[in-house]
Amino acid sequence: MELTLADFEPKLRAGVEVDYGKVIDYAEGLLEHPADSAWRDRELWDTHTLMFAAPDIALTDDYLGDYSNYRSALRMLSEAYPEDVEDASFGHWTYSRFVAVKIRVHRDGVITPAFTEAVGLIEALEDYALIDEDDYCELRDEVSEQYLKQYAQEAGVTYENLCKAMDTLDVYYEPGYGFEVSYTSEEELVAEAKKLGNTWEAHYYAGETHYPEHCGYCVPEEVTA
Repeated sequence: MELTLADFEPKLRAGVEVDYGKVIDYAEGLLEHPADSAWRDRELWDTHTLMFAAPDIALTDDYLGDYSNYRSALRMLSEAYPEDVEDASFGHWTYSRFVAVKIRVHRDGVITPAFTEAVGLIEALEDYALIDEDDYCELRDEVSEQYLKQYAQEAGVTYENLCKAMDTLDVYYEPGYGFEVSYTSEEELVAEAKKLGNTWEAHYYAGETHYPEHCGYCVPEEVTA
């Protein structure tokens, strides 16, 4: 089937430019069925394709930028072209589940505006690695908070005291890399969080967040410092 370009008015935000000379090449390449894969979706590789694939964020935070680009592209394209764009996922031997944007490439041989603008987003990533930097920062904060709350629970300290200890010791957490602790170990970080949790109320009532070995009310301050 010979593919042709549609004449349309772009709907995405300003700054998304499209090299129309590359759109047909992208379309032909992305409609090729992967030789080593099995799919049950009859639309794929016929009229639709998958773009902006990323490992599920629930499985790994090593690809935060890719996941942000996936959800940014899904949001932008589905709002502009709801009939031709949808969320999708597929299994893979590496991370077991990938998410992606399923896009209609053509309708009766005419390439859709949705696919044309998706190509524009892909091309823009060659100059800058993020589609939406604000979305990336929001995602990074979401993932960091979720991890630190789990870390605090496992360490037996409150999330609030863990964050205070990180501020005190100038420690920060970066998804995909872990704690940046150039001058402080994680053991020292947890110890500081435990000290912050040892208030007079915790000491007096011997609550579960009370750690006598770090408590200035139980032993001299010079020992706990």
